Amino acid sequence: MWFETLQLDQLERLLITDQGDLSFAEELLLAYLRLDGSVDRVVLDGMSLAAVVVYARPFSGNRTRLCKREREEVLDFLSADLPHPDLHLEALNDRNTDIAHSDAQPKDATFHENGTTSIFQVPRLSQRQAAGLLRNVLVMRERLRQRLQWAYAPRSQVGDEQ
Repeated sequence: MWFETLQLDQLERLLITDQGDLSFAEELLLAYLRLDGSVDRVVLDGMSLAAVVVYARPFSGNRTRLCKREREEVLDFLSADLPHPDLHLEALNDRNTDIAHSDAQPKDATFHENGTTSIFQVPRLSQRQAAGLLRNVLVMRERLRQRLQWAYAPRSQVGDEQ
């Protein structure tokens, strides 16, 4: 199985995925779900952008120490049978086409009450989308924790097993 063949630096990358990327995505999505309609659109858009970018980071292909086969197996492991696979693919697509790349295409112009104009439309998450992505994050984090139990055990337990 792919997990047993990973080197220490590769396992560290998986820990960073859990404790960094997915943990931060969880925090952002929880905070986004607590926002109400009185929050300025810039805050809503910024939180939505950040949540999607951080959610998609483990799947972006950057910062990995895994070979292609291992990377594909890890990503398949993380994304298999998610509660909301449609939202998962939509978030990855939004990140790759409308958010994180300079080749995003302009949309119809929007004129705001304060006199400003937007040519690029930020794909803002709905409450349903944010809640679905949060459920996906929780599932992925639990999968990683089960595989990386030794890293989450108190130090005395790890030493006792050796």
